Amino acid sequence: MSGRRPSTLGMTIALVLAGLAGARADDEIQVYTGEIAEVGRWTGQHHFNYALVGRKQPEFPGGLVPNRTLNATPEFAYGVTDWFEAGFYVPWAIDNNGYHSNAMKLRTLFVTPNAAKRDFFYGLNIEYQYLMPKFADTRWGMEIRPIIGWRKGDYDLIINPIVDLSFGKNGEVTFLPNVRFARNFGEDFALAIEYYTDLGPIGRFLPFREQGHNIYGVVDFKVNRFDVEFGVGYGLTQGSDRWMTKLMLTTNLYDSPSEESQTSLNGKLKKVQTAKAPVRKAPTKPAMEPVYNYSGCFAGGYFGGSFAPDVEATDPTSAGTFYNAPFANVANGGLYRVPFDKISPIAGGTLGCNWQARGSSIVFGAEAETGYMRLSAAATDPYSAAYNSDTFDKIVIGNWYGAIAGRAGWVADRALFYGKAGIGFTGLKQSVTDTCNAAPCSSNLLNASNSDTRAFLVAGGGIEWAFTGNWTVKMEYLFLNLNDSHAVCGAGGGTTFCSNHTLNGVHTTKLGLNYKLF
Repeated sequence: MSGRRPSTLGMTIALVLAGLAGARADDEIQVYTGEIAEVGRWTGQHHFNYALVGRKQPEFPGGLVPNRTLNATPEFAYGVTDWFEAGFYVPWAIDNNGYHSNAMKLRTLFVTPNAAKRDFFYGLNIEYQYLMPKFADTRWGMEIRPIIGWRKGDYDLIINPIVDLSFGKNGEVTFLPNVRFARNFGEDFALAIEYYTDLGPIGRFLPFREQGHNIYGVVDFKVNRFDVEFGVGYGLTQGSDRWMTKLMLTTNLYDSPSEESQTSLNGKLKKVQTAKAPVRKAPTKPAMEPVYNYSGCFAGGYFGGSFAPDVEATDPTSAGTFYNAPFANVANGGLYRVPFDKISPIAGGTLGCNWQARGSSIVFGAEAETGYMRLSAAATDPYSAAYNSDTFDKIVIGNWYGAIAGRAGWVADRALFYGKAGIGFTGLKQSVTDTCNAAPCSSNLLNASNSDTRAFLVAGGGIEWAFTGNWTVKMEYLFLNLNDSHAVCGAGGGTTFCSNHTLNGVHTTKLGLNYKLF
């Protein structure tokens, strides 16, 4: 409070900055080969990479520590033409602090048609990235990945000279050339050596020992409908993770006619229909794949994770006087941050309905969800350091949340690519307390708190895939726009002091399973 006396007349502030500007975490370790999804078809791919023995310092302050961190990237791609593929990612990671989401990335891939059958092929992949604080120290980024490849008999040589761009205060342009040399044994098995580098900013490359240089032994093979790529990598420099593993699983997101074209949605056999003459004798051409219709109501469950950026807080004030004067004053505004120190798991249930006109690819619907979510942020007011650090700030979002949203999407085969928006609800508890009443602190304690339910907008999107007649699986990102300022007020020595808390929203990703009721 304003009547406090500091134990010392001055304070020394030290600021230490570490890490590389524009650095970001690896969420996929792959050399692009120029092969793309079939025209009009969806494919799904999931990357996993794990640092068995990795660097023990983050690449930038507050970032993920690579050692024993699992990075993963679900990826969905659609063949637009025989030379153009569009896709999107929803990356995530798990470290000692739990689950972290890296929001979403979009990409466009342009290649020479039928690259797998050409002696020389080339292409260009461009990613558009919105990045989360744990993964990068800039919010916006872009990757430009040229693809240059040669094939001679059973041998492939492919180069990806990647240019990575990040935008904003810490933005820069870095160069990460990668190469793959493979020996193919038929169509379903290959052995390869892959080399990945991170040379640093273009025009001022890092010293060799600080650069990333990793060599991988890789095996590619097929299991039923899944293409599997597994590799073990070794780091050659101090700037590399020493031992890494990677796994990549790829499959199409549609059924071949032999699997379901002769089965109705309720599992009963039906008459084979052909494109030209349904009533005539079946021709030699395969039957047309039935179109899946998303109309109907459904119920399901989900699980995933959520995180929120730091809360922006102020030292409590009363009539222009800061509680921790003179350290909090007009010059610094009494501003500080309260970090959310844990990633919250989320889990719950969903109930909704869809409508899709017969023969149309457009889907409209509405759904409600409710579940568990708890995000906790806590910090000591830095301006109370001279008073035995006695002013404590805490914010809790949850323990529950709910949302009602409309959604609209587009169907290709059995995949529904959708966006959604609506309104959400959750509980919010906030407190600012003073725990010291002995010298050098004042005998008057601050106790400010409130607890209420907040309503906010939600928006996001995802992909849902019908893998049988009634069951669907979905991957979704949803932003909870809990993004405004709230005053937390309470008595402090006979005077009411208020601290402002500014929240910056909550990011969630989830994997869900739904069952169509009718």
